[in-house]
Amino acid sequence: MPEARLAGRVVLVTGAGGALGPCVVEACRAAGATVVAPRREDVDLADLGATQALAGRVAAEHGRVDCVLHLVGGYAGNGAIGEVTDADWAALETRLLRTVLNVTRAFAGELEASAYGRFLLPQLPRDRKGSVQVGAEVQPDDVDPSCDHHGGQGHHG
Repeated sequence: MPEARLAGRVVLVTGAGGALGPCVVEACRAAGATVVAPRREDVDLADLGATQALAGRVAAEHGRVDCVLHLVGGYAGNGAIGEVTDADWAALETRLLRTVLNVTRAFAGELEASAYGRFLLPQLPRDRKGSVQVGAEVQPDDVDPSCDHHGGQGHHG
């Protein structure tokens, strides 16, 4: 993300405690953004009321939200997509779909009011043949090695 686009912006990073989160937080801060990175322990994004309360707190504290980077994710299955159980799917539905729905609804007003207003979702990684890797997780080698993503200042949950 070019620095000019994030300088002075208020950016919410959900899932900042995951594999990619600390590097995203660090990069946004380095680009001049004010980053809000709530911890999973502090807010259940699968709960609309809790997510709306978070949106209210962020707006009250920072005056606005210009961008949401939704990194909440993960994969509950243990194999190929055809082997996903109903229990795996239920966990995925909550973690992937319910959280994005709630965050979108809770922060829509703030994003619409911002001249910048962005809601960003990452894509699933692809293998070397270009196929989507269902259940693939970001590994430390997949991110910028200059980013201290193992406990550096950018790690806020």
